[in-house]
Amino acid sequence: MAPELSHAHHTSPHHSVCDNGKSTSGLSIAERVAKRVSQIKGKDPLYYFDPRKNCLALEDTSRIAETLRSLPKHSILMVDDAGVAAGSRAAMTRNNQNMSNLIAVCRTSRLLIIWTIPSKNQLDCAIRSFVDYTCHVVKSCHAAGFNVVKIYSNSNGIKGREYMCRVAINKTPVDVWAICAPSEETQRLYEIEREESAKRLNDRIINTGTTATERIKPHSEKPMGRPRVSEEERNKNTVDKYGLAYSTYMRDHPKASGAVICAALGMHHTELSRLKVIMGVV
Repeated sequence: MAPELSHAHHTSPHHSVCDNGKSTSGLSIAERVAKRVSQIKGKDPLYYFDPRKNCLALEDTSRIAETLRSLPKHSILMVDDAGVAAGSRAAMTRNNQNMSNLIAVCRTSRLLIIWTIPSKNQLDCAIRSFVDYTCHVVKSCHAAGFNVVKIYSNSNGIKGREYMCRVAINKTPVDVWAICAPSEETQRLYEIEREESAKRLNDRIINTGTTATERIKPHSEKPMGRPRVSEEERNKNTVDKYGLAYSTYMRDHPKASGAVICAALGMHHTELSRLKVIMGVV
């Protein structure tokens, strides 16, 4: 299983790390980008990348979406072991569709998203299409304080084929790079967050039988057919769930499109249409 630094998506660029060394490489990239952004934009580097808030390890889609909406502009987000939240085996599920929509519309915040995963093929293909750079960890040299990596820029052809080119300096392609280890303080804060994330994941599996927050019922508990819900009850549920959030969001973003609203609120386009009819929005 080759180590790869999946992709980082700077709401423009994207990168990723895999296997041994992927997490430390991702942390190092995030830490150095935060320092550079702080030099350009001002404020403390922790404002742009705080391992206690900007590192999500073993988290589900809803937690990542919630964090994406709350980050300030030019922040860095690292999603460690991203297969838990955006795995290819969950392709085309509603959660992954909402995630890819949210990534698409959060470009205005100029975020850098770093996904770490054992193999980039384990990342949902729709989300993978946003990747700008892929970093493959060739060898971990923790004792020496660095990792040897290969970095590629990603592009897609007109027929959807993916192309990967070595990153160049002065038009000269570079075969391998060395990524130095992050600071001890960054690693310490990350280990604390990862340990807490592992506990949350264990609790989710015990309580719901899945890595997601919602419970998937065993086959024996599934009812025969879908229970019938009246139109009145469906309308009431829609208003209760999204009414206040929709009003607040539209007050702050009066010109937002339907796709942006659905991604921001985590709702389906049919729910948005129903809500507009109920609230008399043209």
